[in-house]
Amino acid sequence: MGVFDETFSVTEDCFSEHVVVELMPGGTAQDVTEVNKEEYVDLVVAHRIAEQFRAFMEGLGDMLPLDLLRVFMIEKSGSPNVATRASIASTYAVREP
Repeated sequence: MGVFDETFSVTEDCFSEHVVVELMPGGTAQDVTEVNKEEYVDLVVAHRIAEQFRAFMEGLGDMLPLDLLRVFMIEKSGSPNVATRASIASTYAVREP
């Protein structure tokens, strides 16, 4: 057993049932130790944020088309995909003043 009496998994309540979710493959067998505790915290935070973000995007998608947000996406290269007024105008058929 690890120093913290935890494994790389979290237990969630799903309709009054406890469900174990592995934070990484084999997470229920991987003890959290002093050496790997930062990785554990990072994975728990990422898991919790992913759930909240998914719910947020679902709600936002109910209010507006999500493809409108592509203008603000970050490219894989790390640089912002900032669209020019001309490209926005051509994409959404908006006339330039």
